[in-house]
Amino acid sequence: MQNPKLKLLKKLQQRKAREQSGLLLIETPHPVEEALKAGFILKELYLLDHQATPFQTPASTEIYWVPESVMDKLGSTDSAPVCIGVFVRPHTGLSNLSNL
Repeated sequence: MQNPKLKLLKKLQQRKAREQSGLLLIETPHPVEEALKAGFILKELYLLDHQATPFQTPASTEIYWVPESVMDKLGSTDSAPVCIGVFVRPHTGLSNLSNL
């Protein structure tokens, strides 16, 4: 892969890269939609070529359509995921417990 965005996606499969970048990958429509409902910020959405967006996305989300061969390399499942969302990693810690 020579595209810098796709290289970053591949790196985000590693914990160290996620911690350093502050980004999080979530695959397939239902988990991505649940993350949106939970208030996670969707930065980029990668869709399998010719797929419609399976849920409402924020206007600020960058959407990319990629071929199945690329999605297959980026995904962590046996088959190419329909979508991969790149989210800004939520800040969690003891300070957030006061909001409960």
